[in-house]
Amino acid sequence: MRQAQKLGERLQGEEIKFLYCSPFLRTAQTAHQVATVLDLPVRVEPGLGECLLKRLYDKMPKLRSPQELKEWHDMPLIDATYTSKWALKYPESYKEVFERCKLVFREMAERHKQGDVLLVAHGLPLEYMAKAAAPHAFKQGNMTYCCLTECIQSEGQWSFGAFMEDGFLEERQDMTDAKAQEALWKSS
Repeated sequence: MRQAQKLGERLQGEEIKFLYCSPFLRTAQTAHQVATVLDLPVRVEPGLGECLLKRLYDKMPKLRSPQELKEWHDMPLIDATYTSKWALKYPESYKEVFERCKLVFREMAERHKQGDVLLVAHGLPLEYMAKAAAPHAFKQGNMTYCCLTECIQSEGQWSFGAFMEDGFLEERQDMTDAKAQEALWKSS
């Protein structure tokens, strides 16, 4: 949770108006910690969910509802009134995950033209959203836990402000896990 606290501190002073997170517990916890620093409600958005690849999950994972997160996990900033139009389906292919992420990113950008939005999600979905937003500027890298990628739209074109920034963290993720996961994904 220290990383989430540091991310929240890094984002203080930014003009973030909306905060969305994946329905997975670990992202809801991160988002809630950041929301505490920024004093924002958290909207749980299934479209930001982890890749539901059959080789990673043998069945659909049990996800908590916003109400359950709010009550059972002591997350009072969860907005239990928000209703998403997205639903996760199991299993997904990489192509389906990319399409989902691209559509969710575009829908969020369209919905919130007048305010900055923070999306708290998982490595591959965030990577896919960045690729969909600015494929000309995207560079493959190691997306560490709690890193920050800032997508900026100007004159109809997306670019990156921060890209996989993690210098604000006191401790960075041990990349061995991420590299092993990446190797596993590439082998399939």
